[in-house]
Amino acid sequence: MNTLKYIITAAILYITAACSTTHYTVRESTGHTIPVTARLDASPDTAVASIINIYKTKVDSITSRIIGESAIAMEVERPQSLLSNFTSDLLIETANKNSEKKCDFGIMNIGGIRTSLPKGNITVGNIFSIFPFENSLSIVTLKGEDVKHLFDIIARRGGEGVSKEVKVRIGKDKKVHELKINGKEVIDSQLYTIATIDYLANGNDELTPLKKSVLRTDLDLRLRDIMLQYIESKTVKGEKLNTSLDNRLTIEK
Repeated sequence: MNTLKYIITAAILYITAACSTTHYTVRESTGHTIPVTARLDASPDTAVASIINIYKTKVDSITSRIIGESAIAMEVERPQSLLSNFTSDLLIETANKNSEKKCDFGIMNIGGIRTSLPKGNITVGNIFSIFPFENSLSIVTLKGEDVKHLFDIIARRGGEGVSKEVKVRIGKDKKVHELKINGKEVIDSQLYTIATIDYLANGNDELTPLKKSVLRTDLDLRLRDIMLQYIESKTVKGEKLNTSLDNRLTIEK
């Protein structure tokens, strides 16, 4: 009987406690940003710094390695620039070497190129800074009507990286006034094969027509690795990186 009495008493106390539990509702929350500036370097956490330095030494030994040399500084900007043109040309060149189907042109988004390439020695770190994302090479085939729509978007965005096979003239109204691929007008019903990166092939950066591909091939080739290998191949030949601007993409002022 005493055991039963204890059980009943415990049950009553549990139910009473459960019923009296206070529930709270968040009515307001506030916060503020803490600027990360040089002032934080004045008093670093020595324990954390020692841990970071272990990895920093290893990383620096890789990223500081010189792999080649550029004869000129390559900027990245709209509507066209040395580095965006160079990257687009390299995409189509690499795609053509690694695919049975030849590409008609290449496209690289300006946003995917995060900084410029300086004149002089090129390090592994330079390339990682320029291409920090894990983008890989994709080959997509579009109908001509979708290619036209693609360039309508590029015109509205103020330009993107396009390969030398493209001739596009954009008016002050941000509309395409002339578009030719390999010197010919784009035909709506014709198929065009494009070398680009998987990020764009998925329709990102507003380039949604690339998702309408009638055929798509994704290659296991990272854009960053493509650039590294290209530079090293030029170095083996005793050559420097070099390029120049042309009139592949122009905007009327």
